[in-house]
Amino acid sequence: MQVFEFPSESDAITANLTVSEDGTEIGTSITRWMDTPHFYTNGKLIVLHVGQNPEIVNLLESLLGNQFAGM
Repeated sequence: MQVFEFPSESDAITANLTVSEDGTEIGTSITRWMDTPHFYTNGKLIVLHVGQNPEIVNLLESLLGNQFAGM
């Protein structure tokens, strides 16, 4: 899991717009994840969880809302 904190909510929104719908492209980079990526955003944060553990996914969704990108 990675947590990115931006200076402002608008900076986080700008950053999340660079992530493709399936989470495999960020800006001009193509990423091959070891497992399923899940991207969440809330306020100034973007949270990335790579994995398929339903308990973690449910916890993140309860805290941050639905993922904005990923599989």
